[in-house]
Amino acid sequence: FPCPGIFDRSSLGDCGLAMAQRQKEREWLSIAEAAYYVGINEECIRKAIHHYDPKKRLKAYQRGTNATQRLTWRISKTDLNEWIRTTWETV
Repeated sequence: FPCPGIFDRSSLGDCGLAMAQRQKEREWLSIAEAAYYVGINEECIRKAIHHYDPKKRLKAYQRGTNATQRLTWRISKTDLNEWIRTTWETV
C-alpha cells in the first residue's frame, strides 16, 4: 500500500504523548489516533478507508451523516493491525 506520509512522532511533542496514552486505554481510534498509532499521516488512513479494492480496504465505522452532525470515523485496533498484516509488505 503506497503511502508517502510517514512522519516523525517526536515532532508532536506533548500532544503526541497525550495521544499515545489515550491509545493504550482505548480499543477504538479516531483517524488521527490511528495514523499516529501506525506512524503514517491521516490522509493515508482516509485513502485506506475508501480504497477501491475491498481486500485492501481498512474497516472503519462512521457516525454522523447529516448536515447537523459532524462525520466522525472510528477504527478498531484489531482491524487496524489486521490491515497492516495483510496489506503492508514485509521487509
